[in-house]
Amino acid sequence: MSPRMIECQLGKLNARQSGFRVVQSECDHIDIYVARLVPFWINVSFNVADENHRVRASMWMLGLRQLKRALKSAGIEPAIHWTWLNRGDEPREFRKFDLA
Repeated sequence: MSPRMIECQLGKLNARQSGFRVVQSECDHIDIYVARLVPFWINVSFNVADENHRVRASMWMLGLRQLKRALKSAGIEPAIHWTWLNRGDEPREFRKFDLA
């Protein structure tokens, strides 16, 4: 990672399905979500977005300390959010239905 830059490179299958290979974002902080009830090999996640694309990068719990260290060394302040299930999803909008 370069200073204040996060780059997420998609694997072959994901790149083929999404139509893009790399997402780069420049930021000074990032929200990292640790979901307690999600399998440990994908329970740490964060979102990377540029002008056109948004991806969720997931990793396993034992990599969290190394991720925080790498982000801090790149000048990005990580904010850890301990949740039960939320992995950084956008809030869902609920529609009001007219039952009359």
